[in-house]
Amino acid sequence: MKFKLHFLKERDRNLDTDGILSFFEKYNIRTERSSHEFTVYFSDLNLENDFSFHITSRSTIENIHQVDPRFLDLNFRFEISPLVPSRKLEMASEVLIKLCRTFDYVLYSPLLKDVFEAKYETIESVYEIFNQLYLKQNPTAIQDFIQADKLRLNSVLKYQSERAELEKFYSHEDLEIPSVNFLASPNNSECFFSIDWFSGNAIIFPPYLDLIYLKHNDHSYYLDFKLIYPSISRFLTVVPGYSTVAYQASGKNLKKVWKLINKEIKAIVPYELVPISNKLIIEK
Repeated sequence: MKFKLHFLKERDRNLDTDGILSFFEKYNIRTERSSHEFTVYFSDLNLENDFSFHITSRSTIENIHQVDPRFLDLNFRFEISPLVPSRKLEMASEVLIKLCRTFDYVLYSPLLKDVFEAKYETIESVYEIFNQLYLKQNPTAIQDFIQADKLRLNSVLKYQSERAELEKFYSHEDLEIPSVNFLASPNNSECFFSIDWFSGNAIIFPPYLDLIYLKHNDHSYYLDFKLIYPSISRFLTVVPGYSTVAYQASGKNLKKVWKLINKEIKAIVPYELVPISNKLIIEK
């Protein structure tokens, strides 16, 4: 079951397929074609954020007679999975809104029973209605996910989505911009945000970091960042101009941080952790 939005255009049923495909070329996509449908899948390797656009041979709008007759169905729709975190919906909506503004489309959802302009606030509102209905129809579905605090989760996902920009900004420095790894406790009751730090090189610690994975003297282990932060905080600097609080260990303080962290035996996590896809993490 997917959340769907349909594209319509006032008094115009012609779909500029070449223009749409040209629009999608600047994104990381893959395509599939069948006898009755052409699908464009978006895939962000940092966020595992899969959403899609579908061009079909016939209308897929249910109860199309309810739609204002001035607006014509283009046999073109957007889909995204239920229960995705806000940051993922926001990124998908950015593409969706830009597409509508480029080609003068409006959107339609049977949940609103009328067309509407492509604005994030409206998309978010309709998506929330959809999720409520989805959970009502599938009350056990939430058991397939691990829940995380909304602010923490979306701050980490925002960092993941901005890593490429950070790498460009710091391209003149020998500074690691680590990817966040998503981990679960043995019983899948809790998720953790972790980074790898093997080199001792200058590094950025992402916002709401839980764990650091170290390799030292042929041993590897996770350290609880909250436990080691008090001893290293005075040697860290806040990443300037960044939207959420992230810290940088570099310069003359780097060796001090690396040395202190490797002494923090008490902060070693005493149980096994399981890597998970961030697709399995939803907001509380």
